[in-house]
Amino acid sequence: MSPDERVAYLKEYDDSDKHGEPKTGGLIEKLIARGNKRTEEQLAREHAERTAGQTNIGSAAATAGQNPVIR
Repeated sequence: MSPDERVAYLKEYDDSDKHGEPKTGGLIEKLIARGNKRTEEQLAREHAERTAGQTNIGSAAATAGQNPVIR
């Protein structure tokens, strides 16, 4: 955070504190949004991995009953 951004942030924080209203778009909200985004991306990635794993298991189960002979 640059010094100018810090001064602006602190001014907004003081103003919101004087009025008793929560500061919107503040650092906490940004951190929460970033964490939520990372969690959503991680869940999507895990779902894709799980789906890919089930596809591989499904094809292995389809050939399991054929008893191929390896010589």
